[in-house]
Amino acid sequence: MATIPVVGLDVDGVIALDEPVATPTLDFTVSAWGRWRREIRVPVQAADVVARLAEVCEIVWVSAWGHNAHTALAPILHLPERPWLFLPVQFDKPSALARYAGERPWVLIEDSVGGGADGAFGGHVVLVDPTRGIAEIDADDLCARVAG
Repeated sequence: MATIPVVGLDVDGVIALDEPVATPTLDFTVSAWGRWRREIRVPVQAADVVARLAEVCEIVWVSAWGHNAHTALAPILHLPERPWLFLPVQFDKPSALARYAGERPWVLIEDSVGGGADGAFGGHVVLVDPTRGIAEIDADDLCARVAG
């Protein structure tokens, strides 16, 4: 596991899109442990992109959704039963992910509203348009880049 690249995923603007959207989406009602409910729009290819990334990378939630991300999104994204780790950070996400990844290569996928410079702290920050989210990601290309 020590050499597996790390992909940090934000939720808002990456998986859960707000209006307006510029890509086909599906509407879902999500909840975590029945304590809250939220309507979200998810790009139609989100589950496929996340699955492809998870084949070669360790996925870590780097989102204000915190420990709720995996539980709420598991049915939509067909996630494994065991939750992925989350980093309890809302700001300065690249440095938090870099600390977690250590010597491993890493990439943070975040919406362009979140900011962050590519190459910061030795990794890559991929900023996606929050109207398209993860639909902008070429999973095969990203896997090759982060693994290489």
